[in-house]
Amino acid sequence: MKTTQRKSFATLALLVAFLLPAASQAEVFRAYLASDGSDANPCTLAQPCRLLPAALSAVMSDGEIWMLDSANYNSSMVTVAKSVTILAVPGAVGSVVAAGGHAINITAGGLKVVLRNLVVVPLPGGGGINGLNLTGASQVFIEHSNFSNLPSAAIYVNGIGSVRVSNTTLRLNGFGMFVEGGGAASVFNSEFHQNQVAGLHVKSGQMGADSRVSVTGSLFAGHAKSIWSRGETPGSYASAYVTDCTLDAGGIALQVESIDIAQTRITVNRTMVSNMQTAWHVQGAGAGIYTLGNNVFIQYANSTGVLTPMAAQ
Repeated sequence: MKTTQRKSFATLALLVAFLLPAASQAEVFRAYLASDGSDANPCTLAQPCRLLPAALSAVMSDGEIWMLDSANYNSSMVTVAKSVTILAVPGAVGSVVAAGGHAINITAGGLKVVLRNLVVVPLPGGGGINGLNLTGASQVFIEHSNFSNLPSAAIYVNGIGSVRVSNTTLRLNGFGMFVEGGGAASVFNSEFHQNQVAGLHVKSGQMGADSRVSVTGSLFAGHAKSIWSRGETPGSYASAYVTDCTLDAGGIALQVESIDIAQTRITVNRTMVSNMQTAWHVQGAGAGIYTLGNNVFIQYANSTGVLTPMAAQ
């Protein structure tokens, strides 16, 4: 072999050796997880990874992570720091556990995160807190999922982030959903069952930080407080808008509290309240429950305060 050929071959080999690690570390649009995968794999369909942190490292921003079969896919808190869709394929149970903190934690801003077809539970004795913990100014979409037995809240929002929940069950948690500090949430076609403190709790934040939640076509059953709105800071609102819902079998259906004349309200439209100890409870100068006059209140023992009629606009 001539000297020039040897030099060319050596240069080519060096170039290939330099490029191979970069290629193996390239991000993928769709990362795959499987119960028999390995985090040493590239998270492809042929070579899936095992746990969510590996897939989050492998997937590109705005990409997808697919859980291919039924298994648990984390061993500690999962922090999401990029826009991504995380889903279990139809027929699979994609489990994420709260262990040593929250199950899914989002503190970054500007993200769009989709969670679909997941089961979120605490690891027994593992020090779990919330299912989803959102403190960053990001958007989270939760679809066709189940959050159960979380000791604090199934879904917790604190700050100016927002959550959109549809076709999801939240049961036997401390709170089904807790929104405060200027956060926002909307819920559609979902079920809240026997969450220990409240099904939904919305609380105002610092001055100017309005917390607000809308709930449509959903069921609340077996709560000490089904929907609870609390204003603590003058100059900010805590608001819940309830449409086409059923609140059944519990302590207080609708509770509104104002501390230090902070503004807080619940607006109720085409909703049924039944089998409750207290249908509504209004407390404080800045508190009010507004009704469009098309709601049904039956089989309740008492109420506190008055409902404020509100004309359709």
